[in-house]
Amino acid sequence: MKVTICKFFNEHKMERKVRRLISGVTEIYCVDKPTQERLRRSGIPSNIYPDSNPEYRGDDESWEKAYELSDRLRDSNPPTFSGVNFLSFEYSISQYPIVFQLQRFLQTKECDTLILVLNKPYCYWLFDINTGNMRTLRYGMNFRLPISYKHLILAPITVIMGLIGMFKQGISKQGGDMVLFVVTSALYLRPALAIGTQCGKEGMRTYFATCDWHLSSMLNQVPHAIKLPIPRHLISVAKLIFTIRRHIPHGELCYDLLRGRVPWLCYNAVSNIVFLEKLIKGVNPSLICLMPDSSFLQLMAAGLAKKYKIPTLAASAAMEIKHPSFMRHLHADKIAVMGDRMRDMYANTNKLM
Repeated sequence: MKVTICKFFNEHKMERKVRRLISGVTEIYCVDKPTQERLRRSGIPSNIYPDSNPEYRGDDESWEKAYELSDRLRDSNPPTFSGVNFLSFEYSISQYPIVFQLQRFLQTKECDTLILVLNKPYCYWLFDINTGNMRTLRYGMNFRLPISYKHLILAPITVIMGLIGMFKQGISKQGGDMVLFVVTSALYLRPALAIGTQCGKEGMRTYFATCDWHLSSMLNQVPHAIKLPIPRHLISVAKLIFTIRRHIPHGELCYDLLRGRVPWLCYNAVSNIVFLEKLIKGVNPSLICLMPDSSFLQLMAAGLAKKYKIPTLAASAAMEIKHPSFMRHLHADKIAVMGDRMRDMYANTNKLM
């Protein structure tokens, strides 16, 4: 059976594009009723893909399988960079249960061709799968650079502003208590700034690190550093790509997907580790605050914190995913949550293992 996953970021002429893919006995699945009705009006029969609710993120069995394979990778003594083990699924764990769910669904089907039509926002939830008899087609996906021309122009200014903030606060290795906030997304930056303000009132100094250039305008008033998206340490990255690919086992679709993402994984791991390690040596923090706990930059920060024996704290933004299996491992030493409900959710689902 040939499986084609169609990701429609732009639904222009969707019917014509789907019709071209029909071959032999074909089953077509959509993720919502409007798309199904649109195809029906064009004479293309289709079904609704099971469990396509916008809040759906896989069942318990899928999450267990994803974490089982991720833990197996993490504990298999993989190659490291600067002593940090970064080979796992956890930086994007929420997508792997959906892959397992899709695998189980496909095992129940008997047809020549199966087409899965994904429109927004569903097309962002599933990896591009191009392995064996499965392929992914993208329609209407505009190419975007990871950084805009505006950010390239503002990069030197932002770096200088961050350095000025450093000197204003007198950051040095002989200073008092320093809290390093490693933040991604505006959702977590706002509570991080509020916590940082309170830290200042208690006599502690703060420094912020991020890889998101969209947060630069919100960080102008505080000492901060933003990771520059410039290729560095390419020799180290190239060596890791070959060794990591050989280390990933065969026989599982998720491992095949990870193998295809190894160049991205190695580059981001190396660039994040180099960025954070220089920052840790420069500001000498007494505590590293991870916001959130489970993003890739924060995972690298947690690994370096263990290396340099720096305590870590994760802080909730008062918004957690509903699925109880989402965060099996807490990478920080402790987590601060907002309210009894969040505290009980973590305690009752053994998320502090």
